[in-house]
Amino acid sequence: MIIKGSNFHLALAAILLVGLTSLRAETPRQTWETELPDPVTSFGACKAGSFIYVYGGHKGKAHVYSRETHSLHFGRIKFAKKSRWESLPFRKPLQGFGMTAHDDKIYLVGGSRATNKAGEKSNLTSVAEVSVFDVKSLTWSNLTPLPKPRSSHELLVHDDKLYVIGGWN
Repeated sequence: MIIKGSNFHLALAAILLVGLTSLRAETPRQTWETELPDPVTSFGACKAGSFIYVYGGHKGKAHVYSRETHSLHFGRIKFAKKSRWESLPFRKPLQGFGMTAHDDKIYLVGGSRATNKAGEKSNLTSVAEVSVFDVKSLTWSNLTPLPKPRSSHELLVHDDKLYVIGGWN
């Protein structure tokens, strides 16, 4: 896929969100190609500064979940020619969570986690956890949890307020 012009950042974020395993970008000044650390779906991605951040997700067959099918990756890649994924401190396995960036912080909200072993009946459990990653110190902190567990929702920041929209327990 070739992406040109001012929609590059928006298109790249959309590509990451649909779970493709690789991407290629081309502008009049640069061309680069890279692959995601894991071929995943239901993962989090956002842009902070000049980086795209990608966290967790599901790397197994569709609708077959286990502790072993969670991606255990958190990384970032810079919008630059010949960039490589940089591994960051991973927190906990999650999929179907909300992820957004605001003021040099990345927020992870809710999501689900498989509690069963591979080969056992799938058991996804929604969580109420809320955590924040500081992109300058590269450290995680816990925040006040959601009132109830929630997964498969959307997350956004507007007027310095964090909104959690949709989803289920």
